[in-house]
Amino acid sequence: MKLIKIIPIFLIIFSLGCITVEDGLYSSPINSNVKVYVQIEEKSAVFDFSDVEVKVGNKTINEFNKPIFVGYAREENGEVNVAFIAEARIKNWYGKNWHAKNLITLKLPYGEEVLITLELYYEDESIRIRADKEKSGVIGRDVPRDVFLSPEEALLEEIRNTYGKVPKEMLKEIEKNKKLSNFFLQKYSETGNVTYFLSYRCSSYVIRTFGELAKWKSLTPVELKVFNLTLKANNEYYSRFTSPQKDFFTVIFSDVTPYYSPIKIKGELNTSLPFIYYRGRGLNLYAVSALHWVDLYFQRGDTKKALKLLNELQGLLYYGNYNGEDYALFLNYFHFENSSVPWVSGYAQGLGAGLYAKAY
Repeated sequence: MKLIKIIPIFLIIFSLGCITVEDGLYSSPINSNVKVYVQIEEKSAVFDFSDVEVKVGNKTINEFNKPIFVGYAREENGEVNVAFIAEARIKNWYGKNWHAKNLITLKLPYGEEVLITLELYYEDESIRIRADKEKSGVIGRDVPRDVFLSPEEALLEEIRNTYGKVPKEMLKEIEKNKKLSNFFLQKYSETGNVTYFLSYRCSSYVIRTFGELAKWKSLTPVELKVFNLTLKANNEYYSRFTSPQKDFFTVIFSDVTPYYSPIKIKGELNTSLPFIYYRGRGLNLYAVSALHWVDLYFQRGDTKKALKLLNELQGLLYYGNYNGEDYALFLNYFHFENSSVPWVSGYAQGLGAGLYAKAY
């Protein structure tokens, strides 16, 4: 049975003019002049795992959003057919091992270099691997060359493009975040306590996420404002605590809250907005939570508190125009389920429209 399953896979690979992986698994095709890079996307299922390792031929990929050269493919009639087997060995935060092995095939227009971005996702309670077509393609045409930059390099370059130079206060927070994340990584290497590694991943997530976004698009001043606020919130929290044990934990930086349960931190950050913790992603602004608080304040007659939150949120809105009509969006800058960044909550849009109408 195993032989029957394996033979068709290799027939498919060879018929597609496949990738030539450097360990000699596949013979080198004639005129194999297209360089193939592969990266793992920090998205979907990866936040449930402490260790992620993907093998393509003799190449091992264990870092997120970092393109690794894996071999060559050939051009045929103006197209590049890439096919390879990706094998993932992963371990979740509780020590359970998982395994996935999938054939990846993708037809791309010709280019000297191509990038295949792999996404790990759940299907029927199992882990699967697939190519994210939106982040795969010819480098320099479909895919920006900035993908080879580190998240911090891409982010700093974008900040300079916006402000002319990196503001001292923002640079200070970025350096502080690096020290915090390095501290947690060092503690993990000394103790083997996975909580420290989780805190390392969480504390530096804001840099990785906005840095990855900066590789693919120009960041707006509002997006940099959201980044700066989220960065400060994570620095304030992780300079005091390790990551919470549960998702959806709420952290606030003022005494104003409609609930008793949130963690209250009194530091340099002055905001009434709540931040929500998600495993592997640290603290993030989530418009749904903030608008829910506004709704509660209105219900309780605390109009002043409601208006204060709405005023803060208004400064973080994305404004656009479609067919002559202006619109505003509450964009979220963290990964949720299979979403890419940024994403929009329909619930937040509807609730927000009603609450701002009520405020006016």
